[in-house]
Amino acid sequence: MRANLQVISERLDSFTGKRGKVTNKVLSLLDLDPEKPFLNTFDYTMSEEEAEKHSGKVQGKRIELAIT
Repeated sequence: MRANLQVISERLDSFTGKRGKVTNKVLSLLDLDPEKPFLNTFDYTMSEEEAEKHSGKVQGKRIELAIT
């Protein structure tokens, strides 16, 4: 399944884990489905590879996310 989404915001989320401080890049997303969109925004935590490639470049843009 593929979802068309708009990136509302892009932020860092940090917490202290078992191996020290962990920082993740988090996107707040809005569903753009014309028939039955989600009523609320939702967060997506980017992988390290995605963050390296897309960090700082997607805010305010439309993206397509594959959901498996």
